[in-house]
Amino acid sequence: MIWIGPKRGSGGDRRGKVQIVPKRKLSNEWVIAVLMQKFQRHQPVYRPCAVLAEEQDILLSRTTLNPSVLAAGQLLIPVVGAQARELLAGSYVQADETPVPWQTAEQTGRNQRAYIWESSVPGGVVVFDFRMSRSRTEGISPRFPGHLAV
Repeated sequence: MIWIGPKRGSGGDRRGKVQIVPKRKLSNEWVIAVLMQKFQRHQPVYRPCAVLAEEQDILLSRTTLNPSVLAAGQLLIPVVGAQARELLAGSYVQADETPVPWQTAEQTGRNQRAYIWESSVPGGVVVFDFRMSRSRTEGISPRFPGHLAV
């Protein structure tokens, strides 16, 4: 049997820990496992729901899972900020952009082009940044005194 949720009405899981999303059905451990599958194995978020249905006969809606995944991502924003500060503290940064399709409610019928910027130092920290612009310094501080390789 798989336990994927907190004890009803507790606001935390059975061991008294605070949940990533209070009063949700999913345990922190399960949300973290989904995140690891998503980022380490490049699996879409719907895949763990399909696996639960196939292997355990547990129906879990993506509308239940998605808020927990998004909340966990929000908790990581300070970590990304610390990584970006560490990256910019050096004297050399490599940056590269990847174009991605982007849909907005304002412009229906076709995708807009946005960019995911990867900034890193060899053997060091890597920071990913989503931008609507291809401007090479938009994601890097204009006050960065070192060398920027694009």
